[in-house]
Amino acid sequence: MQPSLSRDAFLELAARHAVVPVSVEVVADRETPVSVYEALVGDGDGFLLESMEGGERWARWSFVGWDPEFTLVSRDGVSRVEGRDIELIEGDPLTVLEDLIGRFDHATPDELGLPPEAVPPLFAGCVGYLSYDVVRYVERLENPPVDDRQLPEMVWQFVGSMAVFDRFRQTVRLIRNVFVGDDPAAQYDAAVADLNRVMDDLGDSPAYTIQPRPGFGDRPEAGTNLTRHEFEAAVE
Repeated sequence: MQPSLSRDAFLELAARHAVVPVSVEVVADRETPVSVYEALVGDGDGFLLESMEGGERWARWSFVGWDPEFTLVSRDGVSRVEGRDIELIEGDPLTVLEDLIGRFDHATPDELGLPPEAVPPLFAGCVGYLSYDVVRYVERLENPPVDDRQLPEMVWQFVGSMAVFDRFRQTVRLIRNVFVGDDPAAQYDAAVADLNRVMDDLGDSPAYTIQPRPGFGDRPEAGTNLTRHEFEAAVE
C-alpha cells in the first residue's frame, strides 16, 4: 500500500496542524456506499452522505464516516464531549462548536499529497446537525415550543475515518484523520496499519441473499397526534 503522505511529509504537517489526514485510494467498481457502510460502520456511530444532481442522477461524491475522534452534543444550551476528555469553553453551543473547529485545524487540500483533481470536497472536520431552534442563540425569539422530542439540539462527529466515493474515477479514498498527539511518528504508523486493516475488511465483506423488491400496496392504518379541533385552535 502506498499512503498519500510519507512519514517525513506527515511529521512536517503534524508540526503545523492539529489534524493530518492520511489516505489510500482503492478500486471501487464492485462497491457501493451502502455496502461500505455495512462493512465498516455496521451498528457503530457513523454517517452516510449521498449526493445527487438535478434529483435524478448520482453526483460524483459520496461519503461514509465511522470511528469519530469525539462527538460534541448539546442539550438545553449545555454542551459536552463524548469519546474524549476535552475541556470546553463557556458559552452557547454555537460558540463552543466554533472554538473546537478552530482548535482542531486540519491540513489544507493542497497539503494532502493528492493530485488536484482527486482532492475530495470533504475529508476532515466535523459532520452533524443543528436543530431548528438553535437559531435562538443568534436571534431573540419569544415563545419557544415545548420540547416533545427530547433530542439534542446539535450533534457533531469530528471525523476519524472516512471512505470517499469518487464515481468519476471509480475509486474509494480511505482516509484516517490523525489528531496529533505526543508521538506523531507512532500515530502515523498506527494510521497506515488502520488503513491496511480497513482494506482487508472491505475485501472480507460478507455475502448477502438477494431479495425481491417488496410491494407497497398495503398501507397500515395511520393516526394523528391532533384532532381537527386541536389543529384549528393551534392555527388560530
